[in-house]
Amino acid sequence: METSPVSFTIQSKPGVTYSWSIVEGLSKVFISSVSNQSTVTLTPTHSGMAKLRLTINSGCGEAKIQELSLIIQTNICLEGTYNIGSSTGINLNTTNQISTGNVTSTVTCPNATSFTWQRTSGSITTFNTSGNYVTFNMVSGGSISFSLTARNGTTVLATRNVSFFNFGSFSLYPNPSSNKLAIDLNPDLKFDLVLQGLDSKIKSEIFKYSGGQEIDISALPKGDYILQIIYEGKIIHQARFIVSK
Repeated sequence: METSPVSFTIQSKPGVTYSWSIVEGLSKVFISSVSNQSTVTLTPTHSGMAKLRLTINSGCGEAKIQELSLIIQTNICLEGTYNIGSSTGINLNTTNQISTGNVTSTVTCPNATSFTWQRTSGSITTFNTSGNYVTFNMVSGGSISFSLTARNGTTVLATRNVSFFNFGSFSLYPNPSSNKLAIDLNPDLKFDLVLQGLDSKIKSEIFKYSGGQEIDISALPKGDYILQIIYEGKIIHQARFIVSK
């Protein structure tokens, strides 16, 4: 399979239902058509292996299952993966939220003779690059962004921007506290916060919070609270803190 959508068809029979699904390699390919007809269309996103399953049910006896292994070669210029710790071969996206540790990222491009990794922003300033790969150490709350260029001689084949970031340790300090609270979060990102009292109906919301900023909690009554940290509409962490008076 290449980057263009590919369709698979089985002969349709009256009274028979069909159900297509991707059972392996969900990050490599997705179903881009309805999945309950005799024909299905797949769109590849990354090179690698995937498995397509077809479940056929005629209403008489057990359903029949057929599986097809797919080898995906997208040949997308500057497609890549990264490794961190024991996790390897993770698809390289435009924005990559990662844990702390040593990171190695590799890209490919057919016909490219050279690659350039140019750091464009971020709190991490130390990195090593050679050819089509880059290495750096991700720290708590850190971030780094690159502009990648693939060339054949002096001809630019493709460019791409990629970013790596870590949310932070989520530590609250000081805790307990009577008037001020801060959170160890990435200072380059914006988070929404919800403070909810455990023993009361008190609820406070804070929008566009950046890591390290002080939060005024002097008006909150003494007691235990739950803090929800929200990023791009999703709760990514919850922590308990104490307001002391």
